[in-house]
Amino acid sequence: MGSITITLLDKVSIDRNREITSARLALLKKAVQQDVEAFRVESSIDEVKKGESIMFKISIEGEDSEAARNYLRLKHGARTLLVDLHEEDAVPRARADAPGSAGFGIFFDIGLEGKNALYPLFRMREQLVDGKKLPARRIAKLFGFCNGFGYPVVVTRIDENSKVFVELDARAVEEFKAWRRDGLDRVVCHGETKDAIERSLVKAGAKKEHFMIQEAGFLDCIITCDGRTEGAGLVGLIGPCLPHVAMAVFNGVEVAKATR
Repeated sequence: MGSITITLLDKVSIDRNREITSARLALLKKAVQQDVEAFRVESSIDEVKKGESIMFKISIEGEDSEAARNYLRLKHGARTLLVDLHEEDAVPRARADAPGSAGFGIFFDIGLEGKNALYPLFRMREQLVDGKKLPARRIAKLFGFCNGFGYPVVVTRIDENSKVFVELDARAVEEFKAWRRDGLDRVVCHGETKDAIERSLVKAGAKKEHFMIQEAGFLDCIITCDGRTEGAGLVGLIGPCLPHVAMAVFNGVEVAKATR
């Protein structure tokens, strides 16, 4: 049986601090090794430098190779070719690319070479704000779309010019609706582990009873604030300590006002 290869969408940005880069690479490598341990396969990992990032190319061989590849794709996302992409394909770890920078939607890295997919403004309005005619930048800020954070999306269209369009997966839409209902602030983070973020919060003086942190993927975390805590306040506390971490705030109060 020949080997199967997959290049992960999860990647490590090269930091000016080599220790940070090395630590992130070791963390991703350990995660991948643990992921494939459950399958009857042999695997190897090659690091591929691309621009300012390092990607992992995984070679898998064995009777469970296809199952292992599918699991890695689900957990970490995968690079893909345009010819292999189809409408209604699910992309479990599409990374937001500079959300709020465009007035016509949000771009996502879904694993295509040199090309991002567009989450268009009309679908943002339909899925997130009940069709209200809010600007894309406003929606991106209100809902805390965070640069580099992985979101589940679905391919909706590939046009004649090979432009790719996506929308949020139904699971993500339902989660945002749940956030709207409870009205709490969330801080969406990309670039550090749960433990490191928690240590920074405690060191900065935040009390553990005022927040809860969950891991959402490789170096992706969501901090849920209690009713007395503002997300912007937490960002102000730990932002200077974690300059390599991208953060954005889901503002529960403002979202409620905007969607009335």
